[in-house]
Amino acid sequence: MRLEKMIADDAKRPDAKKRHRTLTQTEFGAICAKAKLKSDPRFLLDYLHRTGAVFHREGLFGDRIILDQNWALQAIYAVFDRERSYRVLRKFGGRFTRSLLASLVWGQFKTAEQQLFLDMMVSCGVCFVYRKGDEEVGVEAEYVAPELLPKREDVEAEIAALWDVEAEAVEQTFVYPFLHHGLIRAVIGEIGAEAGVSALYWRDGLCVYEQTTRARALIEQEMDEGWSGRIVVRGRGGQAHELLQRLCTLVERQQQRIGLDSTSIAAPAPKLAEEPREERPLVYGGERPGKPRTYVSYAWADASDPKREEKVDRLCEEGMKARHRDYPGQDDARSRRPNFGVHATNRGWRSGLHLPQR
Repeated sequence: MRLEKMIADDAKRPDAKKRHRTLTQTEFGAICAKAKLKSDPRFLLDYLHRTGAVFHREGLFGDRIILDQNWALQAIYAVFDRERSYRVLRKFGGRFTRSLLASLVWGQFKTAEQQLFLDMMVSCGVCFVYRKGDEEVGVEAEYVAPELLPKREDVEAEIAALWDVEAEAVEQTFVYPFLHHGLIRAVIGEIGAEAGVSALYWRDGLCVYEQTTRARALIEQEMDEGWSGRIVVRGRGGQAHELLQRLCTLVERQQQRIGLDSTSIAAPAPKLAEEPREERPLVYGGERPGKPRTYVSYAWADASDPKREEKVDRLCEEGMKARHRDYPGQDDARSRRPNFGVHATNRGWRSGLHLPQR
């Protein structure tokens, strides 16, 4: 087949002179037409991808087909090179941008090729988009590679701030006689692709808040001696049981994809009531504050708004706590008209006094 000849001929050329590293859909269609292929070219492309002859993911890389997979894989492996990039990326907590990789290991590639490598890394689960970019304002997308995340002890303080170990929690444990690190990496990658900056990640786990259930989850890998270990899924607050069940389904789906089987499940989560309802997508994000922030400032003797004090009294009746202070000092008109502030936050109530300028 002509496609095989193109790949074979290109393999004999030096890197600088290779001509067929990628192929457009139009070019692939023309090759199929010349070969008088009777079936839809998409079926052949899917077959070639599944057999490893080419790499293609619909919608990625401008829908181009990667013929020279070794070229792309070498560029991706370079990201984890311990001499050139590994230590630097570990210092950044596993986060990187395209331009950072260009300065470390991808300097010889064009910008479009660098983006193609990143798209391939994302599609294969090697990394996920941590923060979306904005081309209009010149902000690059930021990525995270789970393999390069910090150790748990490096983010212990951040975990403690998000996860109250003394609060009541539900949990489910998956036990494996052989636990491949790829499972927790896949779990982190799938959740991270949706949660982005809203979650806290480390090499063996993550902590995230889910808005529709108003619950927080902590998922992490715990290794025993040798190759055995467990994946522990915990939830607390809000509808923690529902969130736990859905995240356990996520873990089961990823373990099936990798080919792992858990031999037992300790402390299984209670079954939820069977109710015919449409399952909502999980929405990860920041935890919403319980109370709004409100600030009121008024002058008691302002003739332009004689009902100003009534407005503050109404707010106080609705739950705001206020503290009135008189301004000690001069006995002129301004000193008898202090500006008083009431500040409500989700962590408590504050009041402030703004003294008039002389």
